[in-house]
Amino acid sequence: MSDRKNIYKALANFQQTCPIIHKATEGYGYSYASLDHIIRIINPVMAKNGLGFTQLIEGRGVRTILFHWESGEEIESYIDIPQGVSLKGMNQYQVDGSSFTYYKRYALGSILGVITDKDLDASGEQVQTNGIDYAGIDPHAQGKELQDQLTKAIISMSRELEPTAPIQYGDLSGEGEIGLRSIFEEYKGNLNDLRAQKWCDDQLEKPRKSGTIEALRKLVQEARDRGFYTPYVELKLKEKAEEVKNV
Repeated sequence: MSDRKNIYKALANFQQTCPIIHKATEGYGYSYASLDHIIRIINPVMAKNGLGFTQLIEGRGVRTILFHWESGEEIESYIDIPQGVSLKGMNQYQVDGSSFTYYKRYALGSILGVITDKDLDASGEQVQTNGIDYAGIDPHAQGKELQDQLTKAIISMSRELEPTAPIQYGDLSGEGEIGLRSIFEEYKGNLNDLRAQKWCDDQLEKPRKSGTIEALRKLVQEARDRGFYTPYVELKLKEKAEEVKNV
């Protein structure tokens, strides 16, 4: 440990000054801190302490390297990504992309020891949670209880996303907690995209909601408040704005 005293000191200072990373991405009944939001929060604090990081895709895993640039000292970790996940409605590239993003976020939070959500008890102290804020999932559930709740949530979301061929319990058998978390986040994101699209299309059919530039500005803010400002929604609102200007 003596040959890493500089990086450990810098990391300790970082942990003392890094704020709780509040949940940034929200939808109906859930919210979570996205990787880019986490990075925006930690980067200035890391820079003040002479720290930086890089994450490398190696084989079928992610290597995370935390470094102290003045001393050249490093701490690193490696995590394998479970294979064999195949879900209805998603091609393998989508599944892999979701898995890599999840594990990069997981590994970065782990090596830095950062808190990515806020859950306080009656005394105002931080209490342990599973990091999931979603209807039907107890934020304090752990182990098999959490896995069961994740499985039920995935199946419920699948019924809305794929009503003619929803995912079944057997499709998720053998998945551990980390695998279920990755699948859960993928379905959660897809469901939010679907709901955002339906919401947007519905709003654009209402003249009082989209017939003026001022109304469209309010729609943009409402979309952001709901967590619905997806690329699809952004494009449709911009197209509508151009249409209104030309009337």
